[in-house]
Amino acid sequence: MALPSAGEIGFAHLVSALQVPEPIAVPTEVTRRRPKASRVPAVASAEESTGDMLSRAERCARGGRIEEALSLCQTLKPRLVAAGDLLSQGICEHMVALSQQYAGRMKESTLAGYRAMDLLSRAQAPGRLLRVLGLQAIGMARMGDVAESLGLLGRALRLLPEVNDLPGEQCILWNNAGAAYHALGRLPEAVDAAVRAIGLLHAFDEPNLRAVCHGNLLIYRLERELARDASLHNDELLQALDGIRAHIEALIADERHHFVPESVNAAADAMFALGRMDEAREWLWRGVKSARTTGAGPELGLLEWRLAYVDRLAGQYRAAASHIALALELLGEGQSPEPLARVHLENCLLQEAQQHWRAALDSHKRYAEIRETLLKSQADARTQALSARLEVEREHAEAAMQALAARTAP
Repeated sequence: MALPSAGEIGFAHLVSALQVPEPIAVPTEVTRRRPKASRVPAVASAEESTGDMLSRAERCARGGRIEEALSLCQTLKPRLVAAGDLLSQGICEHMVALSQQYAGRMKESTLAGYRAMDLLSRAQAPGRLLRVLGLQAIGMARMGDVAESLGLLGRALRLLPEVNDLPGEQCILWNNAGAAYHALGRLPEAVDAAVRAIGLLHAFDEPNLRAVCHGNLLIYRLERELARDASLHNDELLQALDGIRAHIEALIADERHHFVPESVNAAADAMFALGRMDEAREWLWRGVKSARTTGAGPELGLLEWRLAYVDRLAGQYRAAASHIALALELLGEGQSPEPLARVHLENCLLQEAQQHWRAALDSHKRYAEIRETLLKSQADARTQALSARLEVEREHAEAAMQALAARTAP
């Protein structure tokens, strides 16, 4: 992607210009507010069974209604623990992990995922365990733990013979494996896994999963071709771009708006690389319209960030400042530190373009602070994930020792 990096900023120029006093600030005027997403907690009816509530939580999580899914799981947990239902407890923790990952809260997702893995292993539910292993692999990849991510995928692949009669579970595993490989930057493996997932979709009639699998494959192919040859002479790149645009049109027509922003962002990155800035702006605005339909926060923030980039390059500084202000608000609400850091970096470049050196330096400082905090939080999350794994292994070892003692007792 052609978006800026920290190395492109004339940092010495910024510092030398600090002798000139001027107002500092990140843009504060927001002219377009997103509609507020509904945060009404989910209500469980007295007649609703545990299975129905779990199914509803899964639909909410996969449909983008994150807080509703988490509320349902919170309501269910005491009931499931009291009943001693390991399988349902594992599924509930899996829904928590899935929802937290969709919300960008990787530490919370990872810890819930390890709890789910332990419960589902004890419940001897290989199909459900496959889902959690794939989800955990994605989380660990995004936190930079390559060895653990690949280890989880390896464990999942060894389970495949136990689910030969469950093609739907295999489909979900391969889709998750593709996302994990993508997070690790291994694009050929990501494409291969996504192709395998799509080959199994016929056995799993779930429209949202179908949209996710096809969207993932198109994004992975597009990024693979961008990495190989980001030029107009790459026919496969142009075909991939046409494919993802058609996919976006289909999502909008089906009103699956919560899947639109990710595909639009990927398409815009390709258009940037090809120099099609006006076309990128047009598609980004379409993504903004869809994101507002669902009240999306971080996803809309990323679209606004890219619009700021386009407008800055076009010299439309006032419009760029407005996009940055909204992106900062949205990404701050979504607790998304890495994208938030990128927006501060873009603001630094915008201020530099206008020769507002003090404001530019202030934004660059904020960018560096967020990056440092992100690295620390990732290290903390990896440490907590390791502690969770060791705790599970300790409990298993104690249970095995107690069983052995019971068998050998006179």
